[in-house]
Amino acid sequence: MKNVIKLSLMVLMAATIFSACKDEAPNGLAVKYLSEKIAAEGGTATFTIYSGSFDKWSIDTQNIDWLQLSSTEGNGETEITVTVLPNEAENDREALVIVAAGDRKIPVIIVQAGAGLYLNVTPPSITVEADERGQFIERDLTVTSNIAWRAEITFEDVSYGEWVKILPDELLSYVGYGDFVLHLRIDNYSPLSPNAPARTAKVSFYNEYDILLKEVVITQNSPN
Repeated sequence: MKNVIKLSLMVLMAATIFSACKDEAPNGLAVKYLSEKIAAEGGTATFTIYSGSFDKWSIDTQNIDWLQLSSTEGNGETEITVTVLPNEAENDREALVIVAAGDRKIPVIIVQAGAGLYLNVTPPSITVEADERGQFIERDLTVTSNIAWRAEITFEDVSYGEWVKILPDELLSYVGYGDFVLHLRIDNYSPLSPNAPARTAKVSFYNEYDILLKEVVITQNSPN
């Protein structure tokens, strides 16, 4: 994902609008932001506060819990580092922090892009060895997502029967939303002869519009 965090600044001055260069605001308050692009997974951005040497400034973060500032008070010229946590939601989010010195205030709007729609599944494949002891093997698929999804099991050769099912209800399909751990039961009894070709099944993940998003292939090798 190459979404980015955009940091935009609105400077409101009572009398004079400063150009964000420190020699132009010796007795006032100004903020300069150097345009940066940060991955949507999170990262850092910086802005610089300019004020008079004896003008104490402070920053009110409005109790936003997904960002941290390197400093929230000081005086004179100071570079502030903004550390932003990942945004896993689909939509953008905004935070407003206020830089203040005396009765002068500058609102800083921090906009973080949403993660968009996503679905990831691990592991990407499963391989098991068959034997004739009639046992079952359990494996988990970890779904990381922010959408509604449906998992469905299909078999390359239906003559072997339904040898993979979703627990606890032994289903061939499951409807979920967001993060989830899908528990699978694999029949470890195989009618395959030694050294016969492996059999395979697929766990396919679809969105609410039945668009295929991911496939996990399950392979069961024959007895040696």
